Amino acid sequence: MNGVTAKGITVSDIQKSILKTLSYFDIFDYPLNLDELYEYAYHSGLSKKDFQLSLQELVEQQILVFSENLYHFSSNKNVVAIRKDLNQRAGEFLPYAKKYSQLISKFPFVAAVFITGSLSKNCMPIDGDVDYFIVAKPARLWVCRLFLTVFKKIFLLNSRKYFCVNYYLDSDSLRVPDTNIFTATEIVFALPASNQLLCTQFYKTNEWTKEFYPNKPQPEALVENGNNNFIKNILEKIFSGSLGETLDELSFKLFVWRWKRKFSWMTTEMFDVNLRSAKNTSKHHPLGFQFKVLKAYEERIISLEEKLGTSL
Repeated sequence: MNGVTAKGITVSDIQKSILKTLSYFDIFDYPLNLDELYEYAYHSGLSKKDFQLSLQELVEQQILVFSENLYHFSSNKNVVAIRKDLNQRAGEFLPYAKKYSQLISKFPFVAAVFITGSLSKNCMPIDGDVDYFIVAKPARLWVCRLFLTVFKKIFLLNSRKYFCVNYYLDSDSLRVPDTNIFTATEIVFALPASNQLLCTQFYKTNEWTKEFYPNKPQPEALVENGNNNFIKNILEKIFSGSLGETLDELSFKLFVWRWKRKFSWMTTEMFDVNLRSAKNTSKHHPLGFQFKVLKAYEERIISLEEKLGTSL
């Protein structure tokens, strides 16, 4: 952000929103175009023309740089070229993500599938993988996780490149508890890949995200709604009664026991956020990516406020 040098500049509320939005995506070296900024920034009823005028003022004041139809902060990194590379790689990964989404949807007790993470934002780092968020049927979340984990370890040799299933909720508990910009971003960008009706219910249950993204529309479904097949129906019937209840309880205890041993260095707070585990939820983010992103965002906002001489 070394292009921001002047202090005491008068910045409007919409310009503050623009700067905060770009600051978040700057963490990922991802400049935004006009349409994206208009959709992602916090504003109410502002015409795109007036929005663009506010953007132009920021460029004229050398707070932002506009190049190849993208807005970003001046830096030594060629963020425009980086974004093009991220977009190209995302296009290569998306067909695999659609394929595996359909496969995942056919597993027992999978009610809905979302593609999340970097790919949901049309970018893919060179060392990235495809993340999925699963809505499981009630009282069988851990059986669902068990089946998918066994499949990955045996048939994919534990590779996460196209198959990183790291977040589960059951369909009776769709609200995500972490109400911050990181989680809001992950939710509003999540791509529905099966059961569009339930995916829409998930978005509505988490309308608190409008505090961060009031203008972001619900993403369109990537694949067809159907997610049932004969084998899935048979297995769900087998594990629908006491056998399923027992297996779900044992799976829950086994996963939590293993994670607590493997990540014994985590504080209770870190474990609860990164590896949240309950009968109706399972989150597996051991690298603490949420903490890292929120810290980086806070640092960018503080730095920007110092350079502008104003509060954002």
